Amino acid sequence: MRTSEEMSAAESSNDRKERRRHSPWTLEEIEALVHGVEEVGIGKWKQILKSKVIQPYRSEVDLKDKWRNLTKVAFSKTMVMRGIKIPPELFARVKRVADAEKASM
Repeated sequence: MRTSEEMSAAESSNDRKERRRHSPWTLEEIEALVHGVEEVGIGKWKQILKSKVIQPYRSEVDLKDKWRNLTKVAFSKTMVMRGIKIPPELFARVKRVADAEKASM
């Protein structure tokens, strides 16, 4: 059982951690992410973040997660992402890069 001092310390540390608001990705950001991965490769999220198109509040983890979701959808039968209409040619580029990465492993 925690003392009231420990509980109050835990609450104050939680107060400092503000939860980020969800910001939907724009088509321009997604295109910049795909272009960045084509240029520098998968896993170079910090370099890709330097793009002026991707919003400054995006983190390296955001880019990694978005890429993972893009590849999942690109290889699915439906190729539909919630909230934004992504052109099929963009999914084709994602597939090409992901296939090239698998081939090099």
